[in-house]
Amino acid sequence: VGNHLGGPLTQLPHVTPTQIKAARNLKRMLTGRLSSPVSSFPVFPGNEGNYLRAQIARISCTTIVCPAGLFVVNEEGGLETAEDYAAPPAREMGATANWSHRYPHLKKQGRCMVHKREPPEGEEDTFEFTEEELEEGPEQLAVLEADEEVGGGPAWSPLFSSSNEHVK
Repeated sequence: VGNHLGGPLTQLPHVTPTQIKAARNLKRMLTGRLSSPVSSFPVFPGNEGNYLRAQIARISCTTIVCPAGLFVVNEEGGLETAEDYAAPPAREMGATANWSHRYPHLKKQGRCMVHKREPPEGEEDTFEFTEEELEEGPEQLAVLEADEEVGGGPAWSPLFSSSNEHVK
């Protein structure tokens, strides 16, 4: 990030699941000083640079989209470009069914993949996982059409920049 155009750039720190969870509960104005503390309730576990990075992670995982079918999930869980992908006509790209989320969903734990604790020995039958550990979110590359409604309306509203079919 930088404070002004052409100014020096500073790389933001890595974010932790605890910081992502805390950032969900806060709405704070930023001062522009990455090392300043975030005075809030509940307490944020880090400085303003950590808070900014946590908010960017939340926004990125939710809003970066790609055409549906452009990527496939490989054996390791990573993404590869699909060899047989053919882009649909421009007007069909206006449908939310033709777009998918590029990055995995951030779970309530603040992670993309749910982390489950190991039950103590001898307590496997009575051990209960928390609600966060039992959460199941959308699959990687889920289409936008499956997103929950926001404010009583659809989560996504595609618009065309031109009425001319040949203009994208």
